[in-house]
Amino acid sequence: IYETLQAIGAKCEKTVDQEDYYFNLPSGDSASKMKYRVEGAIRRLIYYTRPDFKQGESSQCEFKCFDDPDGELFAILKEALGIKVVVQKKREEWLAGPAIFHLDDVVGVGHLFELEYVTEDPQKDEQVFHALTTRFAPHLGEVATFSNMQLVGMSASD
Repeated sequence: IYETLQAIGAKCEKTVDQEDYYFNLPSGDSASKMKYRVEGAIRRLIYYTRPDFKQGESSQCEFKCFDDPDGELFAILKEALGIKVVVQKKREEWLAGPAIFHLDDVVGVGHLFELEYVTEDPQKDEQVFHALTTRFAPHLGEVATFSNMQLVGMSASD
């Protein structure tokens, strides 16, 4: 993977430890998730909607972020909703133009690779996404069709 990242001109921007606290949501909608991310001194609430992943297909994601530097929002949401699961990981973030590559080492799950590609042209997004996934495919195993929250939840119940 590293050789392919370097071959396309990607640069490692950062390596960080992250903890994501996923909240119980009353809606029961499996596509919607709300997590509180702790990354060093940064604390951020992230609400997003994304369908499960499918082999060879991109997925659209809508999200909203709220910074919470003092942690007050986290305390309120933890009390009101409860924590469903905590995902701990070390993340390498590589950038190549509008493409973002995440190489994650998730506690209880293992190594995961994630590609994000965002522009204003959905048709171009699809073309570039497929070209990049084809390029990385020989280095990857099966597509994880579940979110990190679901994968950690499954490994905790084993």
